[in-house]
Amino acid sequence: MKEDLDPENYEPKPIDTSCVALPPQLNQRIEELAQNNHEVWSQERLQNGWKYGPERNDGKKEHPGLVRYEELSEAEKDVDRKTVEQTLKAAVALGCRVETTDPPAPCAPGDSYSTDDMEEWPSLPPGFGPPKEDLLNIYRVADADAKKGLHDHRWAVGLSAGFGTSAVIVAIFELYLNKETMGGALAESAFALLALVAVIIAIFAAWMPKWLLERHRAERCRFAKYRMLVQLAAAGRDLDALGVCLSDFKDQVRKIERLDEDDLEQFMQEDPVPDDPPRVNRDFQVESKLRELTNHYVKQRLANQAKYFFTQSRKKSSVDGWVRMLPPVLFFGSILLAFIHFAISGYRHYTDPPSANAAKESFHFWSLNLLIVGAAALPVLGSGVRLLRSAFEYSRNTARFRAKYRALEQLISKVEVAIGQGNDFHAEDIVRYMWKGELLLENEHREWLRLMKEAEWFG
Repeated sequence: MKEDLDPENYEPKPIDTSCVALPPQLNQRIEELAQNNHEVWSQERLQNGWKYGPERNDGKKEHPGLVRYEELSEAEKDVDRKTVEQTLKAAVALGCRVETTDPPAPCAPGDSYSTDDMEEWPSLPPGFGPPKEDLLNIYRVADADAKKGLHDHRWAVGLSAGFGTSAVIVAIFELYLNKETMGGALAESAFALLALVAVIIAIFAAWMPKWLLERHRAERCRFAKYRMLVQLAAAGRDLDALGVCLSDFKDQVRKIERLDEDDLEQFMQEDPVPDDPPRVNRDFQVESKLRELTNHYVKQRLANQAKYFFTQSRKKSSVDGWVRMLPPVLFFGSILLAFIHFAISGYRHYTDPPSANAAKESFHFWSLNLLIVGAAALPVLGSGVRLLRSAFEYSRNTARFRAKYRALEQLISKVEVAIGQGNDFHAEDIVRYMWKGELLLENEHREWLRLMKEAEWFG
């Protein structure tokens, strides 16, 4: 027994995974898990008092691996990758099933999502109350107007697309069947009139530019709130810095209240160089206050936005996955019907001369003309589907949503690591990460506005 416990006689016997093959869909997950493995290791080291050093020194608790995952060498990354890969293979060998699904949206530990992140605020210094209430009043009105304008405009686009498509299809039936009926004429004129009314109402009501402006105003309220909170986190108790922060906050509220379409156009056309984060005042910085502001920011700003991007990416991809295929499918269906019509007509011309049988000739007439009607009507249906996709924002790139979601997920992880470092508390890192979050979200909003302006709208 003692010989078996002798370290010199130790022989590793890992689970045999030589016959286990992981699906290729897991490659991206393995990389993410490898990064998480490094983050967990780094967090544990930092909490135990370790810090970065060019060489490992156990006495000074310094380690060269305490850097971001991206800064590791490929050999060091492979250690994490192989650890994750072997763990997954061992799980499969033990009878577990490993498959990929969309991950849940991140959330700060112990926190739940707020229904509206603008309605919850941390405690603010004296003097910030009045501009906060002004900002909230502007936001509530803008948010309500944006939602109503979007709802009205979507209905107008949906009705005009449906009625317009129906009118053209009825006209195609009457044209190719060479048989105008009173019912068909009434249906065609009614559909066309209803579509025209919907378009005219949408144009004169200007729902699209109005809801876009109000949505931009509401988002600018968010930017004003959270930029102010980042500045507060950096200011600490420095009265001069707090005074500058309050002045900037009031100025932002006044600008948001006066926003118009020219300001919206200017915002979309700008692509500013990212600003530097506010300088942290170390002399007056209070750790407990910074933790409060940071926890609020992670919960209300980053986690809520990450949840939104995650939910939208799933919803858009699930709906648009089949809707986006309809226009090309209908187009190629139109080509197929035209080819079938050509083939049947050519075959009859050479092999099946006109018959004296009236019923047979009527059947041939109707079948051939219906093929022509179908070939002409299918692209019209495809155009209607394209208009609806644009009106309901299905044309937005779902990959963008997922990219922003993953960026915020990583940012949340970095903020939580920075704020949970015990005595080694890095206020500069926390403020920098929060500032990066605002720059990322402002850039996303600018991209969204440009996409909406370029979409196939009217009104």
